[in-house]
Order: sequence, then structure tokens, then C-alpha cells
Amino acid sequence: MAHTPPTQTGEQILASAMRTAIAHDHICVVLWSDSIEITGPDDEQIAMIPGEFATPSDLATFLGIPEADIEDTR
Repeated sequence: MAHTPPTQTGEQILASAMRTAIAHDHICVVLWSDSIEITGPDDEQIAMIPGEFATPSDLATFLGIPEADIEDTR
């Protein structure tokens, strides 16, 4: 049987999975003054990424998710 690779890149597939997990409240995006935190169930830290965004709206646009899915803790 021939292998047919997906039409999307691995990065696109992972990005889509992350957006779906965010939309279903499985993970959370937290905006800090100097970083972005991704948390899982029970606020377990999955990743902390250095970076600054002026507003939650800017971060939401950058990530391609609704602004309501950003927790602003600045």
C-alpha cells in the first residue's frame, strides 16, 4: 500500500491541534508582561515563551485565536 503524506506541514497540523485544544479549554494561553505561558489541566505549565505583546488582541491575532482565549495577567 502506498503512503500518501498529508497535504499540510507538520507545523500546520500541530498549530491546528493547539487551536482546537485552546477552543475546547483543554489548554490556556496566558499573557504576562514579558512572556507567554501555555498551561494545561490544573494550571500545569506546558511552555513559557519569552516575548512581549502590547495587548491581548495583538497576541490573539499573532496566534490566530479569539482574544477571549487569552488570559491577560499583566
